[in-house]
Amino acid sequence: MELRRDRRVDIAIRYGRGTFPDLHAVPLQSETFGAYAAPAYLARLDDLDEAAFFETTWTQPGLSGMTWAQWFATAGIGCEIDKLDLRRFDQEHHVLQCGIAAQGCILASSILVSDMVARDFLRPFRPEVRLEGMRYTALATRERSEARKVRHFLAWIRTEFDRSA
Repeated sequence: MELRRDRRVDIAIRYGRGTFPDLHAVPLQSETFGAYAAPAYLARLDDLDEAAFFETTWTQPGLSGMTWAQWFATAGIGCEIDKLDLRRFDQEHHVLQCGIAAQGCILASSILVSDMVARDFLRPFRPEVRLEGMRYTALATRERSEARKVRHFLAWIRTEFDRSA
């Protein structure tokens, strides 16, 4: 969708790393990716060589996937990825369900897991190891960003994202 051409749309929310020099851009939230697991799984995890690992295979063009290979490299842990018990899903929610069900360690978005962490269904594993994710940005044309309804909506959504962070 092109905001400058489609006058029916006042605001678009984009997910990614893009820059929008010709638009009024309001950054909403950035995410990181980290390792998480159910408390019961972490309690019995003695050796990473025996762990099961779940990740998402990204199918959306333009979105770079987050992998356990990246996580291990960031953590400074040398491992042979081919020897891991590594399982992939093309939906991040399936990965999340595996983590909640104590089936293994998951690599997931900090935004997606925030509620599950708050409820203690999941806990971070090595929380200091984070992969930079993408961000959510609200966009409007410069002209439309001056409209009262657009200003109010952007202020409201910014507040909502701030409250959830």
